[in-house]
Amino acid sequence: MAWYASSYFNSTLIGIQNQLTDIMWANDTKNRDKIDQMMESGGMFNMSGLTDSSWSDLQSDLKSLFWGSMLPEVWESSEQPMHPFILSATYWLLNANYPKCPSCISADWQPFTTLKGGNNETLDGERWGISLEDIIASSWSGFLKNGKRNGYSMQSGESVVVDEDWNLQDYGWPMLGNIQTPGFFNFTICLDPSEAKSNIMNLVHPPCGAQPKDVNDAPGGQNAAGYVPGWCTIHITQFQPDQYKQGTHEDFEYINPLNEYQLAVTVMGGDNTPLAYATKQPVDGALEIDSKLPHPLIVQDNYKGADGKNMLSFWYNDQWWLEVDQQHHCNIGAFDNGKREGACGFTCNNPDQDPKKSPPRAPPSNPVKAFQGTGTPQSFGNAKDYKKGKCELHIRQYQQNEMSNDLNAGTYALELTLYDDDAALIAYTEKTNRAGGDAKNTVNIQGPLKWLVTCYSGKDDKTVPTCKYGAQDLTPGNKGWKNGLRDFGVKFNC
Repeated sequence: MAWYASSYFNSTLIGIQNQLTDIMWANDTKNRDKIDQMMESGGMFNMSGLTDSSWSDLQSDLKSLFWGSMLPEVWESSEQPMHPFILSATYWLLNANYPKCPSCISADWQPFTTLKGGNNETLDGERWGISLEDIIASSWSGFLKNGKRNGYSMQSGESVVVDEDWNLQDYGWPMLGNIQTPGFFNFTICLDPSEAKSNIMNLVHPPCGAQPKDVNDAPGGQNAAGYVPGWCTIHITQFQPDQYKQGTHEDFEYINPLNEYQLAVTVMGGDNTPLAYATKQPVDGALEIDSKLPHPLIVQDNYKGADGKNMLSFWYNDQWWLEVDQQHHCNIGAFDNGKREGACGFTCNNPDQDPKKSPPRAPPSNPVKAFQGTGTPQSFGNAKDYKKGKCELHIRQYQQNEMSNDLNAGTYALELTLYDDDAALIAYTEKTNRAGGDAKNTVNIQGPLKWLVTCYSGKDDKTVPTCKYGAQDLTPGNKGWKNGLRDFGVKFNC
């Protein structure tokens, strides 16, 4: 904190020096006009008569600038970190009260809470030289200058402030608004309380994206590439290896019959709209996920942490981070019943503002293109031989539009596993999206068997998948859905 304060004073002195130089050299047209006016009226000669109150005003302004620059740092590094944002429906400065996980929310949980010291009694404009109105005015004016988008950065020589009606006014002189200058405070603006609540519940940082949703009109905010830039997020589900019962998956909520980890990853834009789904699949060293973004997202699962354990690592253009990185707001839980899940965020600019750059750590040289649920899936764990007799096909069907199952897309999906007569695993086909009732668009599995096993989803939730092995009909009996999925086991002659 001492280093931060020292850096602030040095940068402030340099900034004032540069600003005075810019004004006196009159490089800007507005500055020349103002100096002309002062010289015409004799105002320049009155500067020698500055009173003690004038120097007191200067000291007051410097106090405001100092404590104003320190305040976000204090909230972020407090014992219980605060997440300030502004709800413009009420012009309140609030704390985003993130839960530990989406499933950990209690009945009395509140998404918005007060900030420590973020009230009119503490921030009265006197003691620290900062008022709540200063914070909101600066953040809101930056939001307006940025076309009602978050992420505005304060510009040198800024002469705009908001008036009493919260509209922008240009008064000509730089930093006339002191700490109310646009972008001095840069807290996220939320326009719709429901959007902020939903994002906080789902651990999305910050609580509203670059283009927040408006209560009155639904903004597009999308660029020509089809995504909202700013702060994108990824949702990750990781499955532990060897999570299955031989011969059946009954009562096994999360399955992974392979001896390697599997991942399901969803990439979301600045407005929390999904841009790509990488369905549940083995990582194979590293996955490269293409989306509407100008660069692929790369995920690797074998970075060695300080304790020697493998960690997830991520790359997007010139950004690289680990699953514990707080600058990327990562919140990934521990394994529970065979899987764990969480989210991270990253900067995703417009294509013309995001040229290809090198990250601080080189990405994997040959990542595997992630399977996004459509097209031909891969089969894994294929045995070269098997015990003939009665084999079993296990079918896991995922319900369409059921977002609780690893963010399943808006169609049905099938995941297939084959066992031989000794109940040994002989083949596995990854989770694959298939439209219900499409008999020509099958999900297949074979392994060492003589013929291909073909399956397709039923046309609706009441219809079971249809499967065949040669002339044998492997269609299972009907079963109900549980948490957006259901499991079937069918024995057949092999």
